[in-house]
Parts: sequence; C-alpha cells; structure tokens
Amino acid sequence: MDSLQCGLIQQMLRRSCALLLCTLFALTPTQASAKHLTLSTLEGLSITELCGQVVSEAYSKIDVNVRINLYPAKRSLSVSNGGDVDGELMRIANAEKKYPNLIRIPTSICSMSSRVYSKNPNLNLEDWNSLKPYRIGIHRGHLYALNGTQGMQAIQINSNESMFKMLDADRVDVIVAHVPDATRTIGQMRLKNVYPVSPIISDVKLYHYLHKKHQDLVPQIDTALQEMEQNGRIAQLAEEFLKSVEQLAVRRPSH
Repeated sequence: MDSLQCGLIQQMLRRSCALLLCTLFALTPTQASAKHLTLSTLEGLSITELCGQVVSEAYSKIDVNVRINLYPAKRSLSVSNGGDVDGELMRIANAEKKYPNLIRIPTSICSMSSRVYSKNPNLNLEDWNSLKPYRIGIHRGHLYALNGTQGMQAIQINSNESMFKMLDADRVDVIVAHVPDATRTIGQMRLKNVYPVSPIISDVKLYHYLHKKHQDLVPQIDTALQEMEQNGRIAQLAEEFLKSVEQLAVRRPSH
C-alpha cells in the first residue's frame, strides 16, 4: 500500500470518528438522560389501558420511559413491594399500609366505577349491605370488592368472563364488576339476560405507586400528573377510553 492510499484511509478514519462524536454530542437531553422504569399491574382489567396511558404520558414529561408488566393481582403487589420492579401502575388508596415499600403518588390517575350485575331486571340495591342475602361473585384480588363484601357469601373468581358464566348458569345470584370490563364482556358473550343494577356500588380513585428506591421521582411525577389533571388531559383520555370500550363491545363477535 503506497503513502497516498494510507493517507486516504487515515483521512476517512478521522472523518468517521468526527462524525461519531458529533452524533453523540448531538443527542438531545431526553435521549442522553432518559430513565427506564418497569411497573407491575393487574392482568385482565381494561382500566389498565387508561391508567397506562396516563402514567406513561406523565413520565414522558420528566424524561422517563415506562414498561408495564401484567401479573395476577396479588403477584403484582408482591413484585412491586419487593422491588423486583420499580412500582405499581395502579391501586386504590392505602395499599401502602399493607405494602410499606410502596409510596403512593398523591394525584389520582383515574377512577374505577363498579356495578352489580344480575339476571333479575327488577333488583334494587342501596349499598354493599344490600348484597348480604345473595351469593356474590367478585374478581379475585380486587381489594375494593373484597372489602365491600366482607362477611358475606362472596366467591372469588379468577376472571371477568368466568364471573359472567357463573351468573348466567345461576351459580351466583349477582356479581360485582368494573363497568368497562362488564360492558366489554357482555358484548363479547352476547348476554341478553344480564342487567346492570343501579346505583353504581363503588367509584374509587386509583393511584400510581413507586417503590421507595425511587422516592426522588415522587414529587416530579406528581407535578406532571397535577398538570395533566388541571389542563383536562386525564379527563380527555378517560372519555376516549370509555368510547373505545363501548364501540368494541358493539363490534366484536362472540367466540
């Protein structure tokens, strides 16, 4: 190889190194400093879609990327409280009392409305106490339903579809289900003899939780959520979510 070729190769290498350095230094602050968090949450709940949207958008405002893993209800709390993941996507308030390694972010990310469903179109209820005479199906691991039916004939069932199957087969008298999940399942199963009972039996706020190892992020993510609440973004996402559930329930064929 002659000196001219060597010179050309060296020049090309210098240009390549210079281009690489320019690329690295040209990274935006977001690209260079982005953090990554993995959150656990309950499988089988459609509200996860909404809460995931809200939380992911909030974290993007503070330069954090989020991944969400689905687990059975109790397993989800176990891995988040144990620090195997970085936090819990959504839970009701006071979960931190039983799981002390989790810090609740003060601003609510969404609400979870639940109804009683029955095959009796004329059933009248006032509150949880009205359910005492009945055999009640509730979703396993759902703390609000477990607390509301404490001391009653409540059967914990593994999935929303199984709850409605048991109701349809008269193995329970009523079930308690989250409204979007129930709307979707009734549509999928083409159930004609199942009725929602008024009023709504539970309307609880859901909160995001972080493991204590990320306590430095708590004020930042809460500020981001407060901004989304105040400018109406959380309400907008909730409205879009409910519309999509209703449309899917109408369109989707039964299996």
